[in-house]
Amino acid sequence: MTTTLLSHDAVEELLGEDIRLFRDCLDVAAASAHKQLAGEAAFGSRTKASAIIDLAQAHALAVFGSRAGYRTRRVRDLLVVEAHDQVAVRFGKFADRTGFRFSRNDTRQTKDWEAQRPLDGFPQVTNLYAGYRLDEFEREIQEADLVCMKDDRHMWHLPLPARGEVIDLPRTLDQDAEAVTATRTALRSTLKEDAAAGDSSE
Repeated sequence: MTTTLLSHDAVEELLGEDIRLFRDCLDVAAASAHKQLAGEAAFGSRTKASAIIDLAQAHALAVFGSRAGYRTRRVRDLLVVEAHDQVAVRFGKFADRTGFRFSRNDTRQTKDWEAQRPLDGFPQVTNLYAGYRLDEFEREIQEADLVCMKDDRHMWHLPLPARGEVIDLPRTLDQDAEAVTATRTALRSTLKEDAAAGDSSE
């Protein structure tokens, strides 16, 4: 079963100024990932992308967890932000320097999301991505958009504007020692997996 998609204008009106909060999560996550990975000998774009998504999800838990009209849900490693019982948002990285295709694994969960089918245990709402693209130095968010997909087709997008100022979120991972430790452990594990994959392909 599929759902009737909300339009660009309907989502913009629904979220209002709160749309900036998704960009805040991505901006802080990119800064945190760069800081945490600075001490690693080497890392690939896949590792950094995973770190940014993990950190954005952690920030989203703090930002949206107690916010009126919002709730957060986890499905395995995926965090989804539900807004006003009408849309669900997940974080993702754009696959290319331009366009709105996303870097992703072709899992059933991802295919259901992009086909606008509800995930198990989730209501029937419009599924969206909060997508980002890094600058040429892969340090800061160059572009971020709220994107509606339908069966691999880009239906519409809403730019997520940067505030252009220091972001004061309810919690940052830099102040959460347990979260930082867990994230760094996961990053080291990913680095080892990337290295092993590189060795096997030679």
